Formats: sequence, C-alpha cells, structure tokens
Amino acid sequence: MIKGLHEPLILSNNTIGLFKDILEEQNIKTQKASYLYSQKINREKGKRGVSRGRKLFIAGVLKIDDYNEFKKENQVNI
Repeated sequence: MIKGLHEPLILSNNTIGLFKDILEEQNIKTQKASYLYSQKINREKGKRGVSRGRKLFIAGVLKIDDYNEFKKENQVNI
C-alpha cells in the first residue's frame, strides 16, 4: 500500500467556493444545452406538422379554414 493515498484532502474556503462555482456553471450549461435541444426538437415537429397540413390542403383534404387552424396549432417561431 502506498503511503499517503488515504489521507484527507484539506481545502481552503476559497478553493471550496471555486469548486462550487465551477460545478454550478457546468450544471447551468448542461441545463441550457438540454433546453436548447428540446426547443430544436419542438421546432422540427412543428415544421413537419405545418408541412403535412400544407400537403393535405393542396390535396384538397383540408379546406382553407381547417388548414389555417391546423397551421396555428402547429406554428413555429423560426
């Protein structure tokens, strides 16, 4: 057994604060990345919905009022 590997590590209060700040910043970045990814997925779903509605309108399956309502329900901020 190598001597000294199981000794407790003592950190100053400033170092502990720095570690906490780094971990908090990393957590915020992870949450932001997750949020942005979910927004991207929602935009893609909305685009597919509007595209599907447009195809149904062109094919004569949807009337203009139904298409406009469908479009409102699936509208995406691009």
